[in-house]
Amino acid sequence: MTGSGDKSARLWDVRTGRALTEPMRQEYAVLLAKIGAGGERVLTVSETDTAWLWDVRLLQPLAVLR
Repeated sequence: MTGSGDKSARLWDVRTGRALTEPMRQEYAVLLAKIGAGGERVLTVSETDTAWLWDVRLLQPLAVLR
């Protein structure tokens, strides 16, 4: 799981180095990205301290906490 200054988070296959999903895009640069133990949810935090909870399968935010 990586976060980027291009306002996205990406989930990667560690064996191949290939992206497993399309980028999860948000409004500002992603400073922190963590994947849940079950692999179904991702939490990202932007440079404005906004937290986004994502559904990995849908690539959609479930909640945005400002």
